[in-house]
Amino acid sequence: MNFRPADRVRKARFSDEEPPFLNRPARHGRKQQGILYEQRCHAYLGERYSVHFLSAPWIIFEDALGLRWCQPDGIIFDVRPGRIICTEIKLRHCSEAYFQLFELYIPVLSVIFPKWSIRGCEVCRWFDPKEPTPEAPTMRKNPVDALEGKFNVHIFMP
Repeated sequence: MNFRPADRVRKARFSDEEPPFLNRPARHGRKQQGILYEQRCHAYLGERYSVHFLSAPWIIFEDALGLRWCQPDGIIFDVRPGRIICTEIKLRHCSEAYFQLFELYIPVLSVIFPKWSIRGCEVCRWFDPKEPTPEAPTMRKNPVDALEGKFNVHIFMP
């Protein structure tokens, strides 16, 4: 995994453009299965939350490491209570989702939406409770019920 956590985010904004370094090689096998699952999840979340769901937005941000980009898999805006649920989609439940949510996406989104409560939720097809993660997952039937500060997991089986 080529993961670098956010380090003291100073500025962040959504971008209408894709990053200049983007390279999309053909995917096969498990990678292709993951991409197809992610597409199904985007359709599911889009149908379920309509205009309140933002699918795979690009965000450009500046932190101690310089100018960087990130792309959460999805963002749900729960407007009335002022909550944002950042989703990370994985075919199989894994600790990588925890780190992406809590060490990158939530810190970046907190700069864009400083007055909102931002929560993280992994959406996965296969959940193995024995998979080691930094924090015990909190299972949620509905992603918008994600608890703040918890590693929430929602199982979606298309």
